[in-house]
Amino acid sequence: MKKALNKFLFILLLTGSSHLFAQIDTVFWFAAPWITKGHNDNKPLALRISTFSNTTTVRVRQPANSYDTTFIVPPNTLFTKFLNHIVDSLENIPADRIKNRGLKITSNYPITVVWDFITPVPYNPETYSLKGQNGMGLEFVCPFQTKGDNGGYSPTPKSQIDIVATQNATVIWITPRCNVIGHLAGVTYSISLNAGQSYGIENVTRFASVAGQNLGGTIIVANKPITVSVSDDSVGGVGGCYDLMGDQIVPVDIVGKEYIINKGGLNSSQFEGAYIVATENFTGVIINDGATTYTVLNKGDTYFYKTAQPLTYVQADKNVYLLHASGFGCELGEALLPPINCAGSNQVSFSRNTSTTQSFFINVLCKSGSEGNFKLNGSAALVPASSFTTVPGTGGIWKGAQIQYNTTAVPLGSANLITNNNPVDSIFALGIINGAPTEGCLYHYMSSFLRRVYTTVGPDQNICSATTTIALTGTVQGGATTGIWTTIGGTGSFASATSFNTTYSLSPSDLGLSELKFVLSSTGNCNPVRDTMVLHIFKSPVVTAGASVSLCKNNIHPVTLGGTLNFAAGANWTSSGSGSFGSTGALVTTYLASPADLLAGSVTLSLTSVGSLSGCPNTYDSLKINFTNSPTVAISPDAYVCANNPTIAISGTVTGGSTTGIWTTSGTGLFTPSTTSLSSIYQLTPADISSGSVIIKLTSTLNGNCLAVFDSLILTVSPTPVVNAGINDTICSSNIFYNLNGSVTGGASAGIWTTMGNGTFGSTTALNTIYTLGSADTLLGQVKIVLTSTGSDCLPVTDTLLLTIAKSPLVNAGPNGFYCDNQRILLNGSVNGLTTTGAWTTLGTGIFTPDDSLLTTYYQPSPLDISNGFVNLLLTSTYNKGCSAVRDTIKITFKPAPNADFISNNECAKKAAIFTDNSTTSVGTITSWWWNFGDATTAISSNANHIYTTPGSYTVAHVANSSNGCTDTIYKPITIYFLPNAMFYQNTPCVGNITQFVDSTKTLSGSIIAWNWNFGDLTGSGVQNPQHAFSAATNYTVSLIVTSSFGCKDTVTKVVTVIPGPNADFSINPNPVEALEQTNLTDLSTGPASLTNWNWYFGDSTASNIQNPPHIYNNPGNYMITLAVKDINGCIDTVRKEISVVLLPDIPTAFSPNNDGQNDYFLVRGGPFKSINVRIYNNWGQLIFETNDQLDGWNGTFNGTEQPIGVYVWVVDVEMFTGKRIKKTGDVTLLR
Repeated sequence: MKKALNKFLFILLLTGSSHLFAQIDTVFWFAAPWITKGHNDNKPLALRISTFSNTTTVRVRQPANSYDTTFIVPPNTLFTKFLNHIVDSLENIPADRIKNRGLKITSNYPITVVWDFITPVPYNPETYSLKGQNGMGLEFVCPFQTKGDNGGYSPTPKSQIDIVATQNATVIWITPRCNVIGHLAGVTYSISLNAGQSYGIENVTRFASVAGQNLGGTIIVANKPITVSVSDDSVGGVGGCYDLMGDQIVPVDIVGKEYIINKGGLNSSQFEGAYIVATENFTGVIINDGATTYTVLNKGDTYFYKTAQPLTYVQADKNVYLLHASGFGCELGEALLPPINCAGSNQVSFSRNTSTTQSFFINVLCKSGSEGNFKLNGSAALVPASSFTTVPGTGGIWKGAQIQYNTTAVPLGSANLITNNNPVDSIFALGIINGAPTEGCLYHYMSSFLRRVYTTVGPDQNICSATTTIALTGTVQGGATTGIWTTIGGTGSFASATSFNTTYSLSPSDLGLSELKFVLSSTGNCNPVRDTMVLHIFKSPVVTAGASVSLCKNNIHPVTLGGTLNFAAGANWTSSGSGSFGSTGALVTTYLASPADLLAGSVTLSLTSVGSLSGCPNTYDSLKINFTNSPTVAISPDAYVCANNPTIAISGTVTGGSTTGIWTTSGTGLFTPSTTSLSSIYQLTPADISSGSVIIKLTSTLNGNCLAVFDSLILTVSPTPVVNAGINDTICSSNIFYNLNGSVTGGASAGIWTTMGNGTFGSTTALNTIYTLGSADTLLGQVKIVLTSTGSDCLPVTDTLLLTIAKSPLVNAGPNGFYCDNQRILLNGSVNGLTTTGAWTTLGTGIFTPDDSLLTTYYQPSPLDISNGFVNLLLTSTYNKGCSAVRDTIKITFKPAPNADFISNNECAKKAAIFTDNSTTSVGTITSWWWNFGDATTAISSNANHIYTTPGSYTVAHVANSSNGCTDTIYKPITIYFLPNAMFYQNTPCVGNITQFVDSTKTLSGSIIAWNWNFGDLTGSGVQNPQHAFSAATNYTVSLIVTSSFGCKDTVTKVVTVIPGPNADFSINPNPVEALEQTNLTDLSTGPASLTNWNWYFGDSTASNIQNPPHIYNNPGNYMITLAVKDINGCIDTVRKEISVVLLPDIPTAFSPNNDGQNDYFLVRGGPFKSINVRIYNNWGQLIFETNDQLDGWNGTFNGTEQPIGVYVWVVDVEMFTGKRIKKTGDVTLLR
């Protein structure tokens, strides 16, 4: 144990933000570790708060609990805030539980905070330096010493990790390096905390020096900032000393890669040295103390290096933690070293508050060249340059010293200031180690840990190419406050590259770029941190409207505009006139001039940019359209030309934009004397005449920018007259009058009739008139009648009509006949002579198809016709040319036809469908049958059975033939259903386990409505997906018959092999077991197959899936443990056993027997106990109370008399059911 409590106080003087240490802050979070009472109690405890040059208001509270206090601390003061009174709601116990015990310390000015654990005598003290906001982070790899075990006190001290959340809804993932209470080594688990809630991780054993039983390397990751403290309670060294070792650690991004160790004064047999913990895999570490050691670590690995030289240099290629164990004699001290880069100050104030018998040292580290610039309290002689030696392995860059001071140089209780004024590099690191081999040790480094650097620049900028200078703004904060500007790809110049707010002048080549990047990099002794601003360089808009154009006033069309635009979002067209644009916002568009534009003679079009980028001014460009006059052409009016006289004189004029022209024709005629003579004669060709008209054009030539202008006339050709006397015709000899309907068209519109017979006309000049036959006409049997054109300049044209004079027609309807009453009747009549056409009629009610005017057609008799037994049909001549119509009759007699019919049913595929003839006849008998089943197969029997191999819908035809030669046919549909495809599957069947059978039958017709299972063991089921337990391991023939909704069936049979399952069993050791102590569960299960799964349920709402899990119960009681095992085949067995959990005795420190119903008795809690003996003694050693009953408590009286307020000694002797015997002694305070 420690022989004395050694304390020191240090104050870091602030000379500016660039030297603000990590442990100086205005916000601190902390979770107080649990300390065993068995090593001389767990209090007093306090916060040591140091202020600087300001009167400071400090608030200490538990955000998730009720404690909250605020107080004022004078400047430059060490203030002690004792927290003994809330120790029971402050210590972070029990482990593996979420608690509301986190502390938050805030102030209105920077302070330092130290958590000081104090004991009444120097048995087990320790201080924790709180790191402020630099102690907050998202990932931690916890360092621990690995050489010492925790002492054998009761309660048992352990190594532990304490976490507190700084924000609500914080999720934390923990991967313990060894078995901890509630969790196994290497198994990541998670917890969720709100701000101020705490959580503790505790080793299950105090033997932390055993490989695999140390918390060192435990990984903690969070989604929001947390703080983490590590504690090693009552660590035993070589020589009988036991010391609490602990500190608040920093996240992985705050630790560094380079460290220097000053060796302390531990005995050579002690484990003085460096505990190096890697934060990443494959971390190379070089240790140099004159000799070089190299090792490679993975994340969470701990490497111990025993220091033998005064100065040791440690260098890693990735961030590592370095925990240095040091001290005096056997008295242990521990410090989490800060890295040597990005740390330190140029002045530090400290005080000496320890015993005058203790040695007092300072450890100083600085850059070479600044060792001669130190002063302690203004004296350079107290920090001589000769005290410094070069640190091996640093290439002479670093110097180190360990300087001892007596009480004259550094008096007890004095405040001291050490400074360095080197103009190049005045930063140094300072640590203090003081103590004695029999009076304990306190070891602490005062310099900061790796500080975060925050570099920010302004937002990205946009400029126009006309801009040549831009303003830059940025900041560098945190571990550095200086920086330098650079460009990527730029050739311009900075007004001041080291000023945060500066200007940059762009070079011509810069302006040719589309973007330029500006980088602000932090400078100083920290690794550079950079931020980048992107300057987007946009050109001023460039607009071109295009070249000016000229248009003739008769050539006005949409002018295509092809504007161009660069460095603007768009452009708009405008006009000085009133014409219209296709789209004013499109670069390529059209412009159509208005009449007003033409009247004005010209119009100006402008293209103006819009939406220029980065505020660049808009620009425009213009073009002009000029309008010129067009030619005028005039020629002779339209004219008519007879086809017999195809020549005409034509003339024309051309004025205005042209005076010349050229004649053209749509025909093939010729111009005389030429096509360019404005007065000419046109000679039509036969092709012109045949076309009926031609268009003659005079078109202007030599038009300049105008469109050619033309005028035209139409020469209409009067065609040769077309005369039509009518088609040759025939009339009956009994009709002497004939109607003439002639026509004269084309070049004439009138005509005259003449005859070659001796008949007469009603009018010879009327085109529609009556011709009266003459006697000679009738005698000859024909006459020619001529129509001749008249009334035009064209030559006459004639046409002749031959009129034949004939006798009456001959009609034949065909022979009478007998027909079946279900058939159509084919008619084939004839009409000859005067006419060849006729029409059918019926004396019945049937119809003719397709038409009654066809000589060859069909007659469909009606039911009335058929019921009458016959029908008469008449064929009458038509178009008789004046003669009377002639008719002939045919008689149709009907024979009864059979009535074809059959009966069938829908059937399943591959099953015979039955077809039964149901045909009838009223006369005679049915003599033959014919079937067509719709699948290319037939039959000739009266009844038929047919098997369809393919499911589907079919049309069946059935023909019945009767003895009178008549036939009938009927068509009916039939549906052939799909057979179901019976299938099933099951899980692996095990003896005694439920086997689930699953029907997987497929059907394309209807649905499955019935299932018939036979399990092969004289049992079955009618449900779709049954469960069945087989009683023996053997083969079973399982069958399933399924029936569809259409009655179709299918069967499937399988051989199912039932296999034997496992036999679950386990042992519990120990049983009973103490709460918070480990019990081991050993799987004893057997079976024919390999086991693959073990599912443990411990009865306390926790579980495990490893084969032989350890388990810790937090609360006493009887718990039922269940083990379910599964083998490689999926077979399962379950067994349950009970365990008893007991508590160690818990003895109060005070009670108040005032009969208020609260804390009125001194009672020993815990158990249950096999036996108990409790004795109470007063200050004179007199036994005043004794009991062997745990429920029998002392009420503060002796022989019926109330005992005075004070301290009484108790002795408790218990025997646990586990066989463990515990004897404890202590004192209790009686209050009233």
